[in-house]
Amino acid sequence: MNLFKNKTVKQIICSFLAAALVTLIIAVAGVLNRVDSMAQDAWYQNPKALDGSIIVIGIDNKSLDELGPYNSWGRDVMAAALERLAEDPENRPAVVAVDTLYIGETTPADDERLAKAAERLGNVVTASFAQIGTKPVYEDGHLRYDYNAIFSYDEPYEALKKVATVGHINAMYDTDGILRHSHLYIEPDGVRVGSMAYETAKLYARETGLIITEPPTNAQGAFYVSYSALPGGFSDGYSFADLVNGRMNLRIMRAK
Repeated sequence: MNLFKNKTVKQIICSFLAAALVTLIIAVAGVLNRVDSMAQDAWYQNPKALDGSIIVIGIDNKSLDELGPYNSWGRDVMAAALERLAEDPENRPAVVAVDTLYIGETTPADDERLAKAAERLGNVVTASFAQIGTKPVYEDGHLRYDYNAIFSYDEPYEALKKVATVGHINAMYDTDGILRHSHLYIEPDGVRVGSMAYETAKLYARETGLIITEPPTNAQGAFYVSYSALPGGFSDGYSFADLVNGRMNLRIMRAK
């Protein structure tokens, strides 16, 4: 009887160790992460029709053909786009998010023109970006790792920063290259900076009388992003070149 009990205990222990080893191997290989991501996608990522409140104006092939390579554009090009959007007060957009970094000063005339265009249009959100990594931190005599340490922070040049709302564009891609989480905010030098999406939503809510609440976040200030379409699904077919060159009907911009 004792022999039987001892044998059963050994089998249980061996089975437990084997299961633990297999689980460890799977975890190291990232299999569980992939399964978890697939489950989240199936549960949360459900395509749905949109009401047209958000207009995406893309830098497409037409823009590159007509305006030249993107890296050759001066800031006068974006200034021209914002000036076009401000031409018709009756159809002015509630808020404009410019997903482009304008760090440091360039040609004084172009810098001034862009800042003045943003000020005239109003409710412009422009981009900032932080270099985020991991570093050891000593607290109360103990060592811990800060996985969201900010090593550097780039924000718009001063003239533009004064007349626009700043939102960070840091992305948190999963190992499969898909962005499922985003920092609702970062805190360079202890100053909280909201994400571009959140800052844009807040301005839009203020202009249209909506009430929005912050999504739940983890300890690092990250929240889960639920999408309504696959990448490219929000392309409305509006070309940046058409806006700059006066071919876009601005009535589509009227706030809903």
